[in-house]
Amino acid sequence: MGRFACFIFALMLFGCYQYKNVTQPSKPYPTGIDQSMSETGPTTTFKGKIGERVMVEGNAVNAKSGAAIEAGDCFLFIGGRDHWPTDVIGKPVQVVGILRVKKIIPDAIMNSHGVLSQGAPGHHAVLEDAVWQLR
Repeated sequence: MGRFACFIFALMLFGCYQYKNVTQPSKPYPTGIDQSMSETGPTTTFKGKIGERVMVEGNAVNAKSGAAIEAGDCFLFIGGRDHWPTDVIGKPVQVVGILRVKKIIPDAIMNSHGVLSQGAPGHHAVLEDAVWQLR
């Protein structure tokens, strides 16, 4: 019985261990958009195009927050689409939509125990009123 009690105690102790060195990500996933929100953006691919209808070519990917397109170092969500059809995922697509920058994924927050929730810092590039086709 003594070994079993020690085993349970060890499990409880290990389960309550707190990570002290949890930090927020240093910068958001690159969107390729410079809206004067940050000077650390990787490109200015769509600079001056926010609010305009744009065409983007890249690969269709599904993310937790919905369908997206990965185009070089740009990652844009497709507004109103929660996922791509299964036969489209990973394939090259062309998407035309109105480019917006908005907060669609909440920021990660750290609780009093140092546990970091899921989330994404910053704002996100979104193509609204989008139409798409395979390339």
